[in-house]
This record gives sequence, structure tokens and C-alpha cells, in this order.
Amino acid sequence: QYSGHQLLFFTLENREGQKKAHSFLKQLSNATTTSLTDLILRKTTDGYSLDAVSGTNSLLSLVDLELKILFSSLAASRNDDEKLSLSKSIWQRLQPLLNNSHFFNNRFDDYNKLSTLLSPDGKVKICTWNIEFNDGVNQFFGGLAVKTSTGIRTFELTDNYQQIRSPEQANLTPSKWYGCIYYDLVETKFKGTTYYTLIGYNGNNAFSQIKVVDVLVISEGNNPNPRFGHPVFSDDKRTRRRLIYEYSNRATMMLRYDASQKMIVMDNLAPMEQIYQNDFRYYGPDFSYNGLKFDKGKWVFVPEIDLRNPAPGRR
Repeated sequence: QYSGHQLLFFTLENREGQKKAHSFLKQLSNATTTSLTDLILRKTTDGYSLDAVSGTNSLLSLVDLELKILFSSLAASRNDDEKLSLSKSIWQRLQPLLNNSHFFNNRFDDYNKLSTLLSPDGKVKICTWNIEFNDGVNQFFGGLAVKTSTGIRTFELTDNYQQIRSPEQANLTPSKWYGCIYYDLVETKFKGTTYYTLIGYNGNNAFSQIKVVDVLVISEGNNPNPRFGHPVFSDDKRTRRRLIYEYSNRATMMLRYDASQKMIVMDNLAPMEQIYQNDFRYYGPDFSYNGLKFDKGKWVFVPEIDLRNPAPGRR
């Protein structure tokens, strides 16, 4: 274990070429001068872990320091090719962590650009992140870990959202995934099937953004077969495999699970004027709300629900 300035010296002198690591640690030390009492670096199989401590309280816990450096570099990059290269390196560092049962319940909270969700039954972990290109278009990356009786299986999520025709009816796999940043997971069951309903955000492009409600179903056994999209979204007109809500980049849309009502609740979207019908660049909330209620294996659409005091959830 190394602490304080010893850690900074160790990183600079014994990790040749890791100037970014030294700079990051120095910034961390300066930013937490009043509360930081210890910086602890540990050698791991694949690199280094880092803990920042204030007394008995943890300020920061990184199971992989290199992964933090990669995410910091990604946030600072202004070069599209470099962003793609960094995301490839991030997956190479993240996959072993997802495969490691010791870290399965770790939410990786201190990796700021990484969204991590764990299912309530403890069987599914999903990590997602994105890059925004200089023209405003987004691309998404992620990994899925499934716990079985014999170990953990991991799957890389490969974004194809711009190439998927009829996305609300598409049956997809991890290698052909409707990319987004997942920020909520709702677990439901019906007749022996577990549905992991995922709510996500997709920055799309310079003109519009997207919210997604998708369903992940995983086959039982030690050779899981994850599938995205299941015909469980039902209204009076049709049944869909996922829900896609596109709206103006100038607007915000509330879409979240409300545990008190046991419903997924959302803003209703409408065009700003009728001349913009079906031009989603000009869609936004109209101050009414809809919901989805799980009933007998279906998420049933409930129009015009009463949400007089909606909780925060817009973005």
C-alpha cells in the first residue's frame, strides 16, 4: 500500500508513460486537500486499484485505475477517431471486471461516464456509455454480464440503432443492439419468464434526442442467450417489442419507473404546431402524462394519468 505523496511518486517513477495517471492523482489530491487522509494504491492482476479515504469514509473507490484514466481521456477528447479508440480500450479493461465474480455487485459509481445497473434478483449487470462525435451524432457502447450456476457470461453490446429498420418491432441481440445509456431497470415476472425492462437515453444527433423502453429476456441455464425486444408493450392498436420516443433537442422528457404507482410514467409528446406532425425535431411535452402498467405479462398503455407532483426525472 502507498499513500499521499508516496503514491504520486510511485505512479510517476514506476509506471513509465503514465503521465495521465500522475496528473489525475495530483488533481484528486489537490481537490480533496481538506478531507483526504489517505490514497491507497494496490497492485492487481491486470493493473492497479485506488482508494481515496477520509478517516473511515471512502471518498473514491476505483477497482481499475487505468479504466478511470481512459474515461477521463474520453471526456477530454475532441478527436472522433481517438474517441472510438478509447472506447475500444475501455471495453478491453471493463470485460475482465464484468467477468470477475468479486466485482459483480460493484456499481462502479466512481466512473463518471459509465452507467451501471444491477437487477434485483442479482443475475444481471449491464454497463453502458457513449461518445458524441463532432457533428453531434452519438454512438453507444456497453457490456452485459449474466450470472449462472457455473459462473459469469459476458456479452459486448454493439450499437446498431441507426441501421435498425422498424426498431419498435425488431428482435435484437447483444451484437445488434439499439444503443442508449440505460438509467433504470425494472424486473417483472410472468409464467416463469423474467422480464428486465430497461429505460434509457439516446442523445441521437444535433436536432433530436430519444428515450427508449426495452425489454431484456435471458434463457435459463448455463449457456444464456440474451435477447433485446419482446412483444410486451400493448395498447388498443398494436403490440410492440420496444418503445422509441424521439423529441426536440430543446425539450426535456420525463420517463421513469414510479414505484409508488407501480407504473412507468412519462410525458406525452406532441408537435409544437400541427404543421410539424411526425417531424420529431419539433416534438416536446404537452403537460399531460401517460403510463405503462405491467399486467399478465404485458406493459399495458395507460393514457392521461394524474401526475400532479411528478418526481424529478427529466433530462
